Parts: sequence; C-alpha cells; structure tokens
Amino acid sequence: MTDDDIISAVIRREGGDAYTCDPDDAGGATRYGITLATLSTWRTHPCLAADVAALSRGEARAIYAGRFIRFGGTIISPRGRPGFDQIAGMGLRALLVDWGVTSGPSVAVLALQRAAGTDEDGVLGPVTVAAANRLDAGRLAAFVLAHREQFYRRIAVEDPSQERFLAGWLARCQEFAA
Repeated sequence: MTDDDIISAVIRREGGDAYTCDPDDAGGATRYGITLATLSTWRTHPCLAADVAALSRGEARAIYAGRFIRFGGTIISPRGRPGFDQIAGMGLRALLVDWGVTSGPSVAVLALQRAAGTDEDGVLGPVTVAAANRLDAGRLAAFVLAHREQFYRRIAVEDPSQERFLAGWLARCQEFAA
C-alpha cells in the first residue's frame, strides 16, 4: 500500500466524483470528500459551493496528500498538515488518514496517542511518532479503530440528526477491521 492507494481509497469511500450538499452533514458542500471549509483553507481564500462542485480529482488528491498525509512540522498548522506519512505501518497510516479526513487529524492523533501511551495533545510530534513506530502497528490500529467506532456512536447519541449517518460510518470502520 502507498499513500496514493490511501488517497484513492478515501476518495472511493467519500463517494468518488459525486458532489453532495446535505444540510444534515456537518461537512456541507463536498466533492471527493473535500469540504468547502477544507477547500477554502487549501486555496487560502473563501470559496463557494460552486468551487467545490468544480473541484478536480487532481486537486482533491493534492489536498489529501498535502493536508492529510505529509509532514508539516511539529504542530498542526492552520493548513492542517499532521504528518501521517511518518507512521511506518501502512494499515495504521491509512486508518489515521481516513479518520483525519472525516473528523479532523487531531481527533485521530488523540486516539493514536492514547493507544501509544504518549501525552494526549492532538499533535503528531516526534515522541508519538517514535512510540507508534516502535509498538505493534496492528495492535495500535485495533485500539484506534475501537475508539473511532465509539466516537461515531457518541456523535449519533449526542446529536440525533446524525444518527442516519451512523451505519455508513461504522461500515467505513469495518473496512479497517483485521
């Protein structure tokens, strides 16, 4: 598995080329899984729903690589560069990237930090990276996946309008189950 494979899988899970704008979906206008907020941050200026609808697959792939995978320093910058490319275990990396796309990189990092026993600050720094790469990636992934499922269940309980998305979220999680 490569980072390109991870991106292709995220785009598939996010509905491929389809443009959506569901009023109950917190992401709002979305294409290839790229939301209006993400596109605006990436382009560094406010975008419109029409910009999301016109988004190319190539730019979406660049956003995923630059915003959800590549290392961007020791802190998550406003452009959101968590550095998941530093995680050696590709299955664990894929899980973290995918969760980062749906819920924000810091949410996925917090679960990884809990699993790895490092300080929980939501920042993928050198201590967390070293621990993640030293420990068994399969066991870490199982722990992170269990927390992801709990996270989604909690969303549905706390906000009943989101309950209709729960089955899809859990099905997405199952793609990562060993």
